[in-house]
Amino acid sequence: MNDLSKLLMHSSALPMTPAGHAFVIRVIPDLFTGEVLNIGVCVHSPDGKRLVRVIDKPGRLECFYGDAAHEVVALAKHAEYCALKGLPSPARNVIFDSPIAFYNLSPDQALQGFYVDLVTAAISKKTTLEQPAQFTTEDARAAVTRIVKELRANVALDSLVADTPNILINVADKPRFVTVPLQPMYGAGTIESADYGPETIRFHLLERITDLAAVLEARKAMQLALFIVRPQRPMSEKQQLQIDNAIDKVLWKAPKNMRVEVETSVQRTAELVIEWGEEVVRRSPPNEGFNLAA
Repeated sequence: MNDLSKLLMHSSALPMTPAGHAFVIRVIPDLFTGEVLNIGVCVHSPDGKRLVRVIDKPGRLECFYGDAAHEVVALAKHAEYCALKGLPSPARNVIFDSPIAFYNLSPDQALQGFYVDLVTAAISKKTTLEQPAQFTTEDARAAVTRIVKELRANVALDSLVADTPNILINVADKPRFVTVPLQPMYGAGTIESADYGPETIRFHLLERITDLAAVLEARKAMQLALFIVRPQRPMSEKQQLQIDNAIDKVLWKAPKNMRVEVETSVQRTAELVIEWGEEVVRRSPPNEGFNLAA
């Protein structure tokens, strides 16, 4: 059993049995750019039941890909069929992510919740006055990146924020796509929002921790970091506790010595990202050859 497999094992201290597993279906619309898009979710329960939901209309995809949006929808339909049948991905630019356990939802609830939270290209832009807009992971990364670029002055941090966060690496001689937005020399880090339901927070964080663990195992980085941005809107004590519990239930899986920061302030998160990037460069020995972007 390799280090990554050990990392993903459930702690014996956790008595709960998973209610099922779920994985995200992703597509790379343009293999040249390598951009990865979430197009669906597959849920399967211990009794073998499988549920799949994918993007079925071009919708807002046309804003990004024009006529190619229809090709994305066609790929999504093929992926839906394969996922329902338990078959491998139908194309090299369609990715079936590793399944992740969920606990406190029925399969139907998990499918609906994960789809709404993860397949953002399928969500309507309309928001109501009664419900504040969600501060998504994409929002958090964009906000932190903007401030980092405004604040940083050290030339050594030029590669801190990656132009292409989605990278193909080899782990145990097997190719794997990972999402790593922060790529200083010798380091790998990510920024995640916690403005989701508890199950989705755990799903997101476990995905990114798994990515970082894979990067470490592939010897593509020496130092890791996870920056979590809490919701900035007013919340009840119960909601805050649910978020804290969701984060705590995942962080025990983090690789040893990985830096973890949880902040409500985007400004403070950006400052910590820069601090970490400087520390990575300062502490890393020369000529080791560790470079995630290479």
